[in-house]
Amino acid sequence: MNALRHPRHTSVTGSAIALLGLGLALAPTADAAFVASSPTLNLTIPDGQTAGINTSLSFNAPSQLVQSVRVSLEIQGTGIGGAWNGDFYAALVHESRRAILLNRPGVTASNPVGYPDNGFNITFDDDATYDVHLYRDTTTPGPSLPLTGTWQPDGRDALPSAVTSNTPRDLFLSAFEGLPVAGDWFLVVADTEFGGTARLVGWSLVITAVPEPQWGAIAAGVGLIGFGGYRFARRRTHSAS
Repeated sequence: MNALRHPRHTSVTGSAIALLGLGLALAPTADAAFVASSPTLNLTIPDGQTAGINTSLSFNAPSQLVQSVRVSLEIQGTGIGGAWNGDFYAALVHESRRAILLNRPGVTASNPVGYPDNGFNITFDDDATYDVHLYRDTTTPGPSLPLTGTWQPDGRDALPSAVTSNTPRDLFLSAFEGLPVAGDWFLVVADTEFGGTARLVGWSLVITAVPEPQWGAIAAGVGLIGFGGYRFARRRTHSAS
């Protein structure tokens, strides 16, 4: 009699395992890239005003969670003197979190005015090699030329009037990891000191995302294995009796 029942046990647990595999398959893990760029904005950044300007980009990406973020930003000097890079503050904001992209580059304990260069045409990436706040330790733009290249965000969470190179760096683009991609992403840009003028030409975002785990499907598969084991235990008990 036991020999007749054993194949039925194999069939039940085999089906449950197959359904668990289906549940895991329903939990996608492939990365996806979401890209958004502003049109050419040419927005004047008010000189010497910490409130600055803000603009936004939006994504419609249901069930996608942020894995990493890259931001590209172009600020162009205007007028006879152009920009003064040491004046600028920029932050990216999404939901309740933010990353500090610029916070008065070049300002140190011994240099309160920062770098005098003329604008930015750069990308921010947490995995870049060098800190944008101290970019002149690595490169100096030519006369009247903007800073270019890929840089780590400044990350220094301090008032522009109080920041120095020694301010702790803790607000990177990794702040957005795990948040939904969907929704509005705001860029805030301010020219915090008088002298030098500029405009925001445009900006863009590249977000690498992963699908939100389908825990319901996985739980269903696990539950089926438990159910299969329960039925097998009942058959073994019945057979023994």
